[in-house]
Amino acid sequence: MFKLAAAALLCALLFTVVAWRRRGARWLRFALASFAFFALITATFWIISPDGTARTVEANAGGTLMLQIVQGRGTIVLPFGLAALAAAWLWADQKFAAMLGPFAYNSLMTIEAIRAQFTSLATPERWTYVILHAFWAVCLGIYCSGLSRRLPRRILVAACVSALPILVGTTLYLAPTLLIGASPIVPSPTLLLHSAHAFGASLIGLGLVSFSYWSGMADRLSQNLCLAAAAFLISIAALDGLWPVTTIALAWGALHLLPRPALRARTPASPQTI
Repeated sequence: MFKLAAAALLCALLFTVVAWRRRGARWLRFALASFAFFALITATFWIISPDGTARTVEANAGGTLMLQIVQGRGTIVLPFGLAALAAAWLWADQKFAAMLGPFAYNSLMTIEAIRAQFTSLATPERWTYVILHAFWAVCLGIYCSGLSRRLPRRILVAACVSALPILVGTTLYLAPTLLIGASPIVPSPTLLLHSAHAFGASLIGLGLVSFSYWSGMADRLSQNLCLAAAAFLISIAALDGLWPVTTIALAWGALHLLPRPALRARTPASPQTI
């Protein structure tokens, strides 16, 4: 995984050089691009070869459930990466509320990465991930601080649609055994719980992106991110025969194809609320 992180940083550096003449802070573009490439590389790895993650700590492998959780995380982090790459390339004076998702994900993963260093998963290499997640959380926080501060006007609708991923994600992050139960395979499934926490962090981020879209803070990029995440999750769940998950993801994704309720009072369009 250390090599994947190095590859992502190198790709981000080249990306920043290519986009050198585009407007916007170059260091912030590098931060967005580095997260984007890291997310794209690792998420693809998680989706295609989830057993590769389980093998990193063989004694804590959690069987089929472990693989499904790793793939689920990948289906959400992959759209995060695509959205971050789009924001890194397009951003000049524009700020995309879709980056609230990666910001929340990296903030929670910073805490989780530190916590993991005090378990059997601890390795010197993992401090690299602590630093990277913290760096991305700070940079994305600075980026998101420039979003419009107007009060959303669709609070009730936004809260209802985004509630599912946020509630499930919060449960997985804080008390994963309530949903995944105790593992019958190993007495202390440390990696399984760590993966559940990470999946929960990604779901919370996805819920915030959905909220930003339905509340009127954001438009197409947030909508496309939610649709992509739902489509990837539906595909993986259907292939695994998880039909309840497939149905719920299909229904949730379909909601993002519906027209949003009109704002009660129109406000001038702002380049900071795209």
